[in-house]
Amino acid sequence: MMNTTQKYFLLTDTAATLFWTYVLARLVILYPLTGARFLPGGLADFYLSVLVGTCALELFNYASIFRHVRGTPTIYNALPKPYWVNLLLTNSTRLLLAFVIYNYPKVARTNAFPLLVASQSIKELFRWYYNIEKVRLYNNVSKTAVAIRKITFLIATPLEASSIFYILFQSLPVESYQDALLPYDTRIKTLLKAILLGYFPAFYALYKRSIYKYFFVHSRETYQKKQK
Repeated sequence: MMNTTQKYFLLTDTAATLFWTYVLARLVILYPLTGARFLPGGLADFYLSVLVGTCALELFNYASIFRHVRGTPTIYNALPKPYWVNLLLTNSTRLLLAFVIYNYPKVARTNAFPLLVASQSIKELFRWYYNIEKVRLYNNVSKTAVAIRKITFLIATPLEASSIFYILFQSLPVESYQDALLPYDTRIKTLLKAILLGYFPAFYALYKRSIYKYFFVHSRETYQKKQK
């Protein structure tokens, strides 16, 4: 019998899985018809809504639930506690990406945008589905689901990170589309340059840690022992 928290996670994880499925379906349908240049017109608004919504959901879950739960940030708990640094940096990067696409929509008219949406939606779809299985089956997830989760993370994450970097970099010479933000454009570009300088070192550190967790940590006890 599921408790209220498990029912909540089952509901929200299912909703997130469906929304990322819709994003991927839109990309598959629209990209052959419009190409990269006109793809944002039919996809960007919906994609940004799902991206910002799921980021807000994850931050809310951590602040309201996981922050108060004792446990280790491993994938082996039935309700895994996220590693707060990874959670914060990943979601802040995605929110920054959403802001850049909103403020400089021209940057989405490149092949980096469909690559970003494809890699991100595939990874997120299987990640949220994997979370559903962990809650529904009380951590008795099939080996196939675990393997798919690992492979999609391994391949899609570098593609997503490279696409984000390219889009952020391409925004530097573009003028702000929002009139209200034009007076702050120089400051925004300075901040973006600073972020880009540290982007790949930070990504490498988090990616390396996640790869170790997924492929080399085989039990909760082993992970805890490594932390000491």
